[in-house]
Amino acid sequence: MYKGLKVCVPLRSETETAVQVGIDAGYKFENNIDLAIGYRYLTADFDGVDFINRGVNIGLRYNF
Repeated sequence: MYKGLKVCVPLRSETETAVQVGIDAGYKFENNIDLAIGYRYLTADFDGVDFINRGVNIGLRYNF
């Protein structure tokens, strides 16, 4: 079993700001296959328009 934490620092330019934070946990079935479940929060401001996206992520990964 593994756990991960991804944190992105704000990206800034003249008109854009974005922040994304996520956390996930998974279970390794084989040497190269694992199943993960996590949560992601994303907020962004593009030309004065606020955007928020958050939710649960489920994934099946194949590792080379």
